[in-house]
Parts: sequence; C-alpha cells; structure tokens
Amino acid sequence: MIISMKYEELLEQLKQYEIITFDIFDTLISRTVTHPTDVFRLVEKRWQKNNSSNIRFYDSRIQAEQTAYQKYGVCANLDQIYALLESDYGFSAVDVEQLKKLEIQTELDVVIPRRTMLKLYEQLQACGKTIILCSDMYLSASTIALLLEKAGYPEELSICVSSEQKASKSDGSFWNIFFQEHAHQTTIHVGDNEWSDYRQVLNFGRDAILIDNPYHAFSKSPMYPYLMEYEKGAVTNSLVLGYFINQACFNSPFEQELDFRETLAIWMGPAFSCFMDWLSAEQDDSLLLFVTREGYILQPMYDAYCQASGKTVQDNTIFFASRSAVTAAAVTDAKLLSEIMQIEFEGTVAEFTASRLNYVFSSDREIGSIVIKLPKQKEYLLELLENDYEAIFENAKKQKLAYETYVQAVRKKSPDKKLTIVDVGYSGTTQYYLSKILNENISGKYLFLNRNPLPEKNNCICQSVAKTVEENHAIFENLLFLEAAMQVSHGQLQRLQICRDGTVKPVCKPDAQTSETILEAQAAFFEYVVWSGQWQKKLGGKATFDFALAETIWICMLKFSYLPKVFLENLWLSDDFAGNPLWTYDSRNQQWISGEKQIPIVFTIVPGTERVRFKYRMKLLVKRYIPTPFYELARQIWIRFIK
Repeated sequence: MIISMKYEELLEQLKQYEIITFDIFDTLISRTVTHPTDVFRLVEKRWQKNNSSNIRFYDSRIQAEQTAYQKYGVCANLDQIYALLESDYGFSAVDVEQLKKLEIQTELDVVIPRRTMLKLYEQLQACGKTIILCSDMYLSASTIALLLEKAGYPEELSICVSSEQKASKSDGSFWNIFFQEHAHQTTIHVGDNEWSDYRQVLNFGRDAILIDNPYHAFSKSPMYPYLMEYEKGAVTNSLVLGYFINQACFNSPFEQELDFRETLAIWMGPAFSCFMDWLSAEQDDSLLLFVTREGYILQPMYDAYCQASGKTVQDNTIFFASRSAVTAAAVTDAKLLSEIMQIEFEGTVAEFTASRLNYVFSSDREIGSIVIKLPKQKEYLLELLENDYEAIFENAKKQKLAYETYVQAVRKKSPDKKLTIVDVGYSGTTQYYLSKILNENISGKYLFLNRNPLPEKNNCICQSVAKTVEENHAIFENLLFLEAAMQVSHGQLQRLQICRDGTVKPVCKPDAQTSETILEAQAAFFEYVVWSGQWQKKLGGKATFDFALAETIWICMLKFSYLPKVFLENLWLSDDFAGNPLWTYDSRNQQWISGEKQIPIVFTIVPGTERVRFKYRMKLLVKRYIPTPFYELARQIWIRFIK
C-alpha cells in the first residue's frame, strides 16, 4: 500500500529502526523527462547535433539493453550494454565511447532531487541513522553517486547497485544477502516499486514502505487525461512534461507539498518559452520595440533566452507605449474619434476622455459625470463632445509630436531601420495607432492575435505564436491571469511629454503596486525560460516547443487548483481603457470580479482517449501481480510490443 501519512509521521516511524534503506531512482532522485528512456532520445538529438549524423541511437539503445538482460541477466551493466551496441548494432568503438559519456552527461543534466525525500534523508542522517541506498540499475555506484551529489545529497554515501553486487531486488537475491548480513538489526526499506521495493521485502518478513513515484501520482491526478497525449510528441515535450511531473507538481510523495517557485515556473514558463523561441527563430533586420509595461518583463526574458540558447539577440529596446497613449496621440480628427468609440467602454464621459484621449474635463462640466456604454452609445457620446472637438484634436497633435520626437531618438543609431512592436497581443491596438501617428508600416510580433487584428487595416504585418482565428486558446480566453501575473513596479503610461530641452519623458500613472509574491512568480517564469533556452542549445537549436502543451498545462493547473493560494490572492488588474478600475480574482469561485461584473474561467481543454488510459491501468496491474519468475519476461514483452 502506498503511504498516505504526513512527512512528520514517516520521519518518526523511520527513526524507530537501526538501518534504513532507500531505493534511489524515483524515490530519492528523479529526472526532468517524462520517462527514463527519454534520456536516450535526448542523447540521440545531442549526438546528431555534435556529429551532423542521423544515427538512430534511441531504438538501438533500448534493444541493446534488452539483449544485455537476456544475455547477462538482470544485473547487466552499462559497459555490457554498450559492448553490444558495437558488436550487434553497428556502432564503432569511438562512437560507443562518446555515446556512453554523453548518456552519463545527459543523466547529470536531467537529474533532480525529490525535495522532501532529500530533507528526510538529511534529518535521518542528523539522527545518526545507518542509511543504505540500493538500486536495480545498469549504472555504476560511482556514477550514481555523482547523480546524487548533483541533486544535493552528500558525497559520502553507502550505495549498493545490482550491476556491481550481481544481485537484484526484483528477483529477491539482493534482499536475501542483505537480510542475512543484518539478521539481528531492525531494518525498513523505502521505495517506489511495488514489486522490488515492497512485496519482495515483505516476503522476507521485513518492513517496507511504498511511496508514490511522480509519474504514478500524475497518472492518478485529474490532469492526466488532458496531458497524456503529449507524451507521444517531440523530445521537448518530454522535457516540459518531465519538469511538470517530476520537478513541479508531483515531486513530493506527500500531499499538499507543492513548491511555490517550481509550480509557477511550469505554469507560465512554457508559454513564455514558446514565445521567446519563436521570436528568436523569426529574426529580421528591424528594431524590436518591447512595449511597456509587459516589455519590462519580456525584453530581459528575450535577451536571456537568446544568450542561453546561443542565438543572436536582435536589436531591441524598451518602448514607451500603451493603448491610451498612442490612441490619444492618433485621434486628430472626427473620423478617428468615432473609430475609437467602437472599442468597448463603460463609465463616465470624463473617465472616457481621460483614459482614451488624455483630455481632462473641468470639474464643473456637467457632461463629465454622464455614464455611457460603448459602442452602443457612440453617436450620443460624439454629440456630447462636439463642442470639445477642437481642443481634443489640438491636444492629440501635441501628443503626436511627442511620439514623433521620441521615435526619432529611439532610431538615432539606425534611422532607416523598420520598427516591430513586441507585445502580448490581442487586437494590435498599439501597433495600429502608432503606424497612424508615424504614417508608416510598423510590424508586430505577439504571443496572441485576436480575429482580424487592427493593424491589417493599415496593411501592417501582424505575426503571432497563436491566432484565435484558427481555434480557441485557453490562455487567450483567460487573459486577465496573464496580465495580472505580469504586474511591474511601473505605472501604466499615460502620455509622452516634450521637456524644455527638447527631450521626451514618459508620464505614468502612480498605480504600480507589485507584490513580492508576483515578483517571485516572475522570477520563476524567467528561470524556466533560461532553462528551456539551455536545452535548446544542447539540442542544437533545432528543437521546437509545443504551445498547445503549454496552454494545456496552464489551464489544467487553474482548473484543478494546483497554483499557490497566496499567488492567486495577489492577482489584480486595472483596466481604465475599458472602464474597469480594478479586477480581482476570486479563487474560491474561480472567477474575476470588478464591481458587479464577473468573468468565470473558461476551461477549453479536451481529455485524452480512454484507450490510452486503459493501457496504462493494465500496465500497472501486470507490474503489480506478475509472479516473480515471469517478471523480467513480462517487462520485456511490454516494452517491445505494448508500450
């Protein structure tokens, strides 16, 4: 039976024994890949990158391991497996040696601790307990020691490995020897394999505790049906899912033991990684303008991703712009004034002119307090503002001049460079009105684009990672989460202002109130993007990241409450442009609230097939109940014909 006790209860129970033994893989340490054999897929990709070869290492490596078990038994070692690659599968002696080193290096690159198990080990060690680690594994004890050290375990460890002991946990030979040597001492074993770590130990009349490994815990979660189909994708899917399963959501065998940073890293990190990877792949000769406020996060993220992945950083800069600022600067005639009233808004006339036009009514103006709803009451509002047209347009011309002066300064080093807006996206409002202000075609690169983006009316190029015209997108349908998670310690830009010396300065609202919780979450997003960039470099810069997988993880973690409560409680967003002063998130009812308005989460995700779930359940049953003499044969059959 898998433990359901709390961490403190397990610690106290283990303290009662003289010797504690631990399984190693998926008990004390794990890997940031979905399945252990995915390490071989990474080795193949890395080898192809370094040797310009299309060698089929993955299939050969799996077959060679199966052959080694048939020839040498369950205690076969890595050298024997690689000797077979040379003798039976056509690999040269030089290739075999290099591939073996690359496999060990890849194991080191993907190894991670199961954090609460590392803590458990350290506390038991501090109590003076004798701890012995044992594994049925082809790797040597010295290599496993390197993996454990990389994962944070101490250098001095007592390690028993089947490939060196010539005795296995799975067939009971290791336990037979071990319990004879410690016949007069109390022992307990902790591991994740129900057969070799639990049933075999109980067969000898000794105590054992079975803990869940990360993948098994994931398979029982409500997220499994939605995510399992992505296991069949590119090797980058294995890295993303491996991080999600083993490092973030199911790292701990204890309930409610989610790490704040790791959980948030995998929630938003994959989507940002897709965006940064796409930007680096779509490089051109233009100047990238990372629009504030999101630009304060996206620009350093882009630079860091390019550096980590080994890709050239395209010329870029932070660019002061907002929907309000560029809209107000562009509205220089009645036609454009009418046009901006097509965008939804609900509030007073004074609030509209302030947020959309940077035009402030005197406090004694009666029409300022009239409540209007756009676009329904567009004609009524145009009538109300008729006497203010001249002042509104004159105000817009001053702001337009400020933008023209500002862009000249931005372009100073490369005056002829074309401009490309970089932003989260939606309708491309900033790009659209900036192109009108400058009277030139400006490109745009976005995470998302809504249907029929505005810049296309100006014959401007709009590109994005995802387009809602093709299908619905979970993140796009719940954009308030994305925007609230990108709070920065800078108020929203209101306008640009020309100073006496001719320079231009931004004038921002004093509404920046970024919490430490949100800043920590953003640091986690950033670290994940760098991690994905490092893997892009290791894989030769040709890897692709699946945005559909990123979105499915994103919405699943929201739907099934895998995000830290303290993070959700710190989500808020002001949207003066649409007349909504403040949105806050109600995590209990899974909805956004602004006054009397409510927006529920939209769960656009589709579960996987019942057939795939049935196959996995059957595999677990076979592993659990197969008799000892047939265990290895059944494992080989499953790997070859069913998996």
